[in-house]
Amino acid sequence: MNLLVVDHDSDACELFARVFEGEGYAAVRCYDHDDAVGRVAVDPVDLVLIAFSGGGGAHLRLLESIRSLADPAAAAVRAVVVADDARDQAGAWQAGADGFLTRPLHSSRLLATVAEVLARPEAERADHRRTHLDDA
Repeated sequence: MNLLVVDHDSDACELFARVFEGEGYAAVRCYDHDDAVGRVAVDPVDLVLIAFSGGGGAHLRLLESIRSLADPAAAAVRAVVVADDARDQAGAWQAGADGFLTRPLHSSRLLATVAEVLARPEAERADHRRTHLDDA
């Protein structure tokens, strides 16, 4: 499985990537919005981990940009958002997240969420989002 790890903090990005690589995933590191959108558009991945910190909605803007790509396959990539605050949860589900986590988090929780998102059948993704949006 190929993952794109996006975080403007290079140390955090590296940490996330190493966690995934330790479990056999191929992880590409990316540090900004435009590069991430470009990579998803030309080199589809199985999942994007969006882990921008510091608030300001950068993670939600990135997810919305990915979801608006012209190529339906690229726009439909699975995405997990890691946020600093649970208040971002509703926005993440609305923007099309397939998973949502808040910091601080343990690597086992991160890996379990990613595995669950990757295993979820395509036909169940929209219902899963709606369920979590109703709970948010």
